[in-house]
Amino acid sequence: KKPKLPAGQIEEIGRWIDLGAVYTLEDVGTEADLARKPMEITEKDRAFWSFGPLKNSQPPKVKDKEWSGNPIDQFLFSAMERAGLKPTTQANRETLLRRVSFGLVGLPPTPEDVQSFLADKNPDAYSKQIDRLLDSEHFGERWGRHWLDLARFGESHGYEADNDRGNAYSYRDSVIKAINRDIPYDQFIKWQLAGDEYAPDDLLAITLTGFISAGPLITNEGGDRVKWDKLDDIVSATGEAMLGLTIGCARCHDHKYDPITAKDYYGLAGIFANHKIHDVSLLTSEEKKAFETKREELRKKADDAKKRHEEWFQQQERSIVNENIEKNIMLSDKQKKLLGSLDNTKEPEWKELRKKYDLLFRVNRKELAKGFPEDLREEEQVLRKEMDRLNKEHREFKLPADGKGMVVTDHNRNRPQAYFLDRGDWRTKSKMDYQFLEVLMPDVDSTGKWLVEVPKEAKTSHSRRALAEWMTDTKDGAGRLLARVIVNRLWQHHFGEGIVKTTSNLGAQGAEPKHPELLDWLASDLVQNGWSLKRMHKQILMSAAYRQATTSDRDKLQKDPTNRYISYRSPGRLEAEVIRDSILAVSGMLNRQMFGKSIKPWIHTDAITTGSTRKWPTNVKDGPDTWRRSIYIYTKRSMLMPMMEAFDLPDSTRSCAVRNTTTVAPAALLMLNNEFIRDQSRHLATRISREAGNSLDAQVKKLYRVAFSRMATSDEVGLGIEFMDKQAQAYAGGPDKPIAEGHQMDALTNYCQAIIALNEFIYIN
Repeated sequence: KKPKLPAGQIEEIGRWIDLGAVYTLEDVGTEADLARKPMEITEKDRAFWSFGPLKNSQPPKVKDKEWSGNPIDQFLFSAMERAGLKPTTQANRETLLRRVSFGLVGLPPTPEDVQSFLADKNPDAYSKQIDRLLDSEHFGERWGRHWLDLARFGESHGYEADNDRGNAYSYRDSVIKAINRDIPYDQFIKWQLAGDEYAPDDLLAITLTGFISAGPLITNEGGDRVKWDKLDDIVSATGEAMLGLTIGCARCHDHKYDPITAKDYYGLAGIFANHKIHDVSLLTSEEKKAFETKREELRKKADDAKKRHEEWFQQQERSIVNENIEKNIMLSDKQKKLLGSLDNTKEPEWKELRKKYDLLFRVNRKELAKGFPEDLREEEQVLRKEMDRLNKEHREFKLPADGKGMVVTDHNRNRPQAYFLDRGDWRTKSKMDYQFLEVLMPDVDSTGKWLVEVPKEAKTSHSRRALAEWMTDTKDGAGRLLARVIVNRLWQHHFGEGIVKTTSNLGAQGAEPKHPELLDWLASDLVQNGWSLKRMHKQILMSAAYRQATTSDRDKLQKDPTNRYISYRSPGRLEAEVIRDSILAVSGMLNRQMFGKSIKPWIHTDAITTGSTRKWPTNVKDGPDTWRRSIYIYTKRSMLMPMMEAFDLPDSTRSCAVRNTTTVAPAALLMLNNEFIRDQSRHLATRISREAGNSLDAQVKKLYRVAFSRMATSDEVGLGIEFMDKQAQAYAGGPDKPIAEGHQMDALTNYCQAIIALNEFIYIN
């Protein structure tokens, strides 16, 4: 934490090392001087910019009030003025709609969406488009993916065995639902940590606890070492995803840079020591009741059908028995009449006769059925088929196949004992009390404020609930940091980079905020308005800063080469999932089914057989069932889709805040050679041919509207026609050969593939 040594001293140390670095204890001090001293949290530590109270920053006054769309612009424009910069003009409507559509739902706008927006001349037209997209069910899919990156979500355990987690998908679905409902962010966090303790009867609250179990897990061995590794995963992910702090660095010693002690780390680890993972039904209480009612109805129908079949057979049997009685010459008329009643236990003589003439009552049903005339045989078949059908329907009426979810709760209501591990060694542990991060509280003894007594009716320890209360407490807990972190993440995804560039490290080694007053204003605004993330999205998207064009000039690039002041829009590449989803959307093949079990699309067998686990089906045929949005692709930690990896799909073993954006040959080669790309190019060509007809001019123009949400220029139309003409001639065998309809379709397919491989398709201005 101290400043860098002067160059002269560094040189002297270097010469000393070259001489062998010889020293004695007398040279450097006594053993007491060298003894490790515990970290002390000071008021200076608590005053660090990300730990302190939220400042009530007021938007500064600016000269150009017309450009400033809201307070966000006032902060940014004021900084621009000081730097001698001016903002860029607003992007055109087509660009703006494409930008906001990908930003909010991760899909391109349809030509109809663009046309509607262009035709709407009302001043609030753009605002209405934002509202429409925020209300879309696909909003949760887009922003749920961002959270799953942070939650290190996977559907297998990872490591060598990498066994599947068949019901882990329930966490993904719950994140999407919660984001779509705009559940207040503080409540969203509370339910991630302790949904079962806040709302044990709320299915959404319970399944959101999947955050705790979302990380990798060693399954081929057990013991304390594995237990502490799992607790480390939970504490580290909680710290990075929610607080933007590298708490995991304090596992073996006090944090080297941030005021986080090893006791803080183990105090948090103890909170989760009693957790267990289990499966629950994903049916609500109403759905369960309806299910039980339906099953009882089916049982009664099956029983009634069985009864009708039995009574019908008894009727046929009775006819045979009566015939046997009537033919028996040993019986008097009175005895025949008495026996014919079949059941007359009040008459003593009946019992004697029934016992004596028992053979008259024995009827072989199989033999009886063989002798049925045609009409009786048909009657029996109808009754039997109805009985069998209802029996089968009742027997097979079970909970839906997707009816289980993986959730977290406590083993029991006893608070787990927290332990301190000296140097992180699980074999040298000592008892300690729970402890939250001291630097985010008035003092170390403040932890007890949130550790309320466990309610009598509770089945869990409520330790995780205490953590959640501290996490969201903006006065005495971590709530102010929690708010700073999440608004910074929203800013990152909308602008390409956070106000704090290191979005999961707001500590001493993280980047300093480029606009600290703006960051605090956004965080305060979020808290004051009920932690609504949708409202914050709209705040950001309505700003003039967000709506700027990507044009810049030499003066701006010289004064602000990294666009720190956001005086123009920086283009950004789409993520792997959105690229795949966009291809499916423009081809018309996107299956928009939401929720449920994950899919395993086609992967080349070479990629599967070279893996150590080979736990991906090799006989998959891509089709409507696998053409769902990419968020529903099975997240197998040891078998990520190569197509996704080429576009920087992150490793799901750790929390990921910022994805890499690389420009590498495999990505370009994939767009040229991948079977999925080729298949979807054919579907896109079929769509364009169907909607635009056979005119090459019309096809090019239609393709640009579908793929890029804009009109093609005259040059682009000319190049497109020329490309398809040459391709068709090549397929025909030369320029003097007749061009068949199939040749023209192949040429259009190639053109569609070339279009979706362009930078404009995978980059957003």
